[in-house]
Amino acid sequence: MVLHLQEQKIKILCFGWYNKGNCGDESYKVSFSKLFNNCDIDFVDRINPNECQKYDLIILGGGNIVDKPYLRELNKIKNKDIYAFSVGVPNKIDIEDLSKIKHIYVRDIKSKEYLEKIGYLNTTFCPDAAFCFEPDPIRGKQLVKDLFIGRDLYEKKIAITINSYLLGGREELARDSITFQKFSMEMSSIIDNTNASFIFLPFSITEPRDDRVSNSWIASKCKYWKKNKVVYDKLDYKDVLDIISYTDVSINTRLHVSIFSLVSEKPFIDITHHSKNLGFLKTIDAENLSIDYWHFNFYEMKELLNKILNNSIDVSFIKDKSQFMKDRLKWCLNDLHFNKR
Repeated sequence: MVLHLQEQKIKILCFGWYNKGNCGDESYKVSFSKLFNNCDIDFVDRINPNECQKYDLIILGGGNIVDKPYLRELNKIKNKDIYAFSVGVPNKIDIEDLSKIKHIYVRDIKSKEYLEKIGYLNTTFCPDAAFCFEPDPIRGKQLVKDLFIGRDLYEKKIAITINSYLLGGREELARDSITFQKFSMEMSSIIDNTNASFIFLPFSITEPRDDRVSNSWIASKCKYWKKNKVVYDKLDYKDVLDIISYTDVSINTRLHVSIFSLVSEKPFIDITHHSKNLGFLKTIDAENLSIDYWHFNFYEMKELLNKILNNSIDVSFIKDKSQFMKDRLKWCLNDLHFNKR
């Protein structure tokens, strides 16, 4: 699944949340390079207006980065075509903020609806670029076996990722910290009472937002710790994707875990705390796989997990939705506006 923009390679500058140690965001470097394989692409997290002049076009790419700080940076660029690709759009953006962007390829329906509501019509729904990836469950099986050397690996395997942002900090309210404490105790109890091994996967490993801290916080509260594994080593997108493709289900508070699960045609439970996750779930009609983090219900979570593990809930739509997203991405590549420039 690749796009050849034209016979001669063009130079693209991709501006986004890169080089921050986040597995999901770093995966865009691979997926964009794969999708636009007849291009020279440089990925930056800061804009130098003078450097921009040597590129044929600029892409604001990957994640929820159609945001005012990024848009202010784009305003410094003169006489260049600018597009946004594989992005979400928060509800605080005004149409005036988007004057520099010729076309926005949003990764969820909710973002498209919002853009149209504020009068920005140059938008197309295009699934996240990760849908060009091909997971390898056989490799994932070996990775999991290696991780569990000296531990108890159960028949059922569950990938779990706890977003480090939920830990709170000086800028958060005290009630946010209390919410995480309650969630931690209830989640660790669910883990203890589920006949499965849990693999804690970090998506961000950069301080102060390090998922290894939030993952280990919950893992440390588990009584039956030997059936679980907290991964502390750095994993690239391929490691994480392959591990998820081998597990039976994922539990997560990070959007890209849900995306990687759908890419792998695996069921997931999205412990939803952010509007971007809701946008993705709405796009694939999977709100029934969401558990509200802010009003986390122990019994609701445990019941949903057991139903998935016991095959007493129909998740067959996962495979169809995965194929739809892959087909839609392929269609979008053939209809890109900057392919017609």
